[in-house]
Amino acid sequence: MQLSCKFPPCPDHDPDATVWFGVEIARPMKLNVVKRSICTVLLQFVAAFGRGMHVAFGDTLDGQRPHIVFPLMGLIDRMVVTPPGGTPPVLGETPLPETPELAQLKKTQSELSLFQTDSTYTMSFYSAYIDFENWTTVGLPGVGKLDLHRFWEDQSMFLVMYTLPVGEKVHDVATRRELMRVEILHQSLPRAAEFKIIE
Repeated sequence: MQLSCKFPPCPDHDPDATVWFGVEIARPMKLNVVKRSICTVLLQFVAAFGRGMHVAFGDTLDGQRPHIVFPLMGLIDRMVVTPPGGTPPVLGETPLPETPELAQLKKTQSELSLFQTDSTYTMSFYSAYIDFENWTTVGLPGVGKLDLHRFWEDQSMFLVMYTLPVGEKVHDVATRRELMRVEILHQSLPRAAEFKIIE
């Protein structure tokens, strides 16, 4: 997946705040003992892909939606920074290039102050374990293929990017400050009828 964006001016955000990025759903997951056990195994595997993973099932009264998020820079596969007046890479055509300086930078920092509001950030994220077309996981060791409807029911998925007050451990929607929230809707879901599918 490739994403191109600009960071908006955020005068109310702490510049030292971590930028979090990941996925969430809107309603709590309905997990029985078996499903929760499967999720626990999957999360242990997912945690190997980035530092600082934060997870919630949405089944507590602390204002958290069900989510899996990481500090942004630890999750990015590649990143290109285009200064004002430049032309960002075309999305989806080729793998993104990257300088050694940016490669090192993305391994070390995720603070909001890292990102300039007048530059365009083109990022790529890679996973061989989610098949968005069929709405399943694939190739997970010991699990294989799992239908996401089993865990999310008729819910769509949201890509989210946000900050929290420095020191805050609970990812409460009331205290987090959103930078991005994009819905990913599979055609099998009821709400898909509201949209025109372009072949």
